[in-house]
Amino acid sequence: MRICYRIIGLMVIILTPSIGGCSKFLYNVSVANYGEYGVIFLKIPTTRINKYRRKNPGIPGVRDDIGHFGRFHDHPYSLPDQVEVEWQLAELSDCRSVRVYSKDPQYMRKRGCTWTPLEDKVFRKIFDLKEVKKSEYAKRAGERIRFGSKRVMTIMFIFRDDEVEMRVGGFASNSLS
Repeated sequence: MRICYRIIGLMVIILTPSIGGCSKFLYNVSVANYGEYGVIFLKIPTTRINKYRRKNPGIPGVRDDIGHFGRFHDHPYSLPDQVEVEWQLAELSDCRSVRVYSKDPQYMRKRGCTWTPLEDKVFRKIFDLKEVKKSEYAKRAGERIRFGSKRVMTIMFIFRDDEVEMRVGGFASNSLS
């Protein structure tokens, strides 16, 4: 039985370079909303915008409150020089679920609400990604760490009502893509 596992392991090690191919620039875009209002995305050039047109308010540090938006359009293995984000706030009422974070009641998770877009609350911001392209996270994105793992750069947009900030980080993925 041990010999069988060793043979299988050896086959996987030998076949992995042909499956994985060359190292590609790996990144993903995520979004979180830590404001009081709901966020309606009018423009965010990512591959999964149609699936996530809105973002409910969430609680910092709670993984379920982060929406994964894929990558930037026309840039599957690179970053554009800049990205424009446009959003509209919405009043949330008649929510089926409201959960307040016990340590800081400013943050709460709202779900199953009626969304009323606020016409006078439309915002836009352009992010310059030229410096992000030079970052250590970008330089190492796609780099193989250990068998089956690669570094992935993350770009997260964090909304707090009329403000949005961008944070860059990274993690290890067990994907061979």
